[in-house]
Amino acid sequence: MDDAEGNVQRQRFDASPGYLGYAASDDRRFIVAMHADWPVYPCPPGDGHALFDLAQFPEGVEFVPVDDIDRCLLFEARGYGERNPQERDGYYVACWHEDLMPLADAGLIAGMRFVSEREREIARREALRKEIIDAGWNGPGDPLDNLRATVDGQEVPISFSPLDTYDGDEADDGYIADRGWPLILPGDKVVVTAAGWKQVNDTLADTEIQLPPDLSYIPDLINMGLYDTAIRDVAVTLESRLRDALGGEAYGQRLAEDFIRDLLDRAEQPTSLAKNYRLRLRTFFKFIRNDYAHHRVELSRPQALALITHVTMILNDIQELLEDR
Repeated sequence: MDDAEGNVQRQRFDASPGYLGYAASDDRRFIVAMHADWPVYPCPPGDGHALFDLAQFPEGVEFVPVDDIDRCLLFEARGYGERNPQERDGYYVACWHEDLMPLADAGLIAGMRFVSEREREIARREALRKEIIDAGWNGPGDPLDNLRATVDGQEVPISFSPLDTYDGDEADDGYIADRGWPLILPGDKVVVTAAGWKQVNDTLADTEIQLPPDLSYIPDLINMGLYDTAIRDVAVTLESRLRDALGGEAYGQRLAEDFIRDLLDRAEQPTSLAKNYRLRLRTFFKFIRNDYAHHRVELSRPQALALITHVTMILNDIQELLEDR
């Protein structure tokens, strides 16, 4: 298959919402596909990325679930300050149920617990029932029995599947259901806890930083305690790489958008993977580059090493993309 045929095949796959592409995890290689057309997709399940995907946002950001498909949650990040009017959409992150569960169990994230599928459905219906009653409903019977929807101009009743069609414990035969279903009730928000942030900082601070040759002086800045200068220089280098690749003068979020559009125009990445690059670049510009380009920031050595490692990982990924052209 020549390059042209390969690009056509890739575009055919990519036309289906949710196609994630090739992935590797625990020495396995496989294709991950989802039945969802989301603004971002998760990394392969089981690779330990979930905590770090959430931690690409600043401490204190709240994650509100907006969709749940194929046992994967899509969160919208909120609480990071006023949105710039020029931003055309919000910030999202997607995580597999199986990757969130150990984080919740270890207290690294808060705001969700894991139950059986039936217990989750019962809790969701009860929350909906309460919402309807609180909104002023006072009719007879169960408000869930009186829900209606308009379909093709016609009002039709909304019916729920029987609860016993959802997997749950069966006392009669001793069956214990899978308790891998996340329960996040209306008003609940998922956050990375102090313990979670400590693990992120400790892990990244202990990671060997793979700096490109033109940034070989960064360790000297770190050893002198010039942490925000080191972060600023790595961030400027990443932005310069993007600008040099495009040959323009764009900067910030516009530069991120132009770079991703260029990737897609060249058919170098499936749309779903390009969406992930887009998220990482947008969060970089929003939460790292902008802060350190315009302010002096006091931070500890572990925090500095974690941020430098994070930005360097993005820089190296982008450099690989550029070298493959």
